[in-house]
Amino acid sequence: MAVIANRRSVMTLFSRPTEIHSHRTRLVLAEKNINIEIANVLGDDLPEDLMDLNPYHTVPTLVDRDLTLYDSRVIIEYLELNDHEKAITTLPPHYSFGLSIITVPCTTRNNE
Repeated sequence: MAVIANRRSVMTLFSRPTEIHSHRTRLVLAEKNINIEIANVLGDDLPEDLMDLNPYHTVPTLVDRDLTLYDSRVIIEYLELNDHEKAITTLPPHYSFGLSIITVPCTTRNNE
């Protein structure tokens, strides 16, 4: 539900306090000193906001205005690309967001 994401003015991270991928994401946020609202998900019951935003119903899930990301690697990549001054990884200058995530094999056959 995009309406929920539009109402958020600050980035929100849905995470579980003891889940390793959530912890990894929170470490990057702390290292970069990013102002973010953290919504801790306790137990097996997920908040309705999270269930509407993330089709996989998993944590961590990052919501930044109209954008929703729900894989810790993608979240960290997004944070790294949007905060160049405090880079904690080295990305090539030609790197674009999602390049490491989306890989589609493409072949051309002239005989068909």
